[in-house]
Amino acid sequence: ADELGAESLALPAFGTGVGGFPLEECARIMVDAVRAYEPSALKRVVFAVFGADAKAAFVAALGS
Repeated sequence: ADELGAESLALPAFGTGVGGFPLEECARIMVDAVRAYEPSALKRVVFAVFGADAKAAFVAALGS
């Protein structure tokens, strides 16, 4: 996103659907990666997730 000069980025819960990766672990990893990243152009990241379970996992990860 930074290389393209994008100011915002939407990310799904990678691998948690058909791939079966655990939602809580996905959320923790993704939130940690976003927090550790030092962007040059990127200003906003949206976790675009589907369903109450995914929302709860990402809300919990963001709260920690």
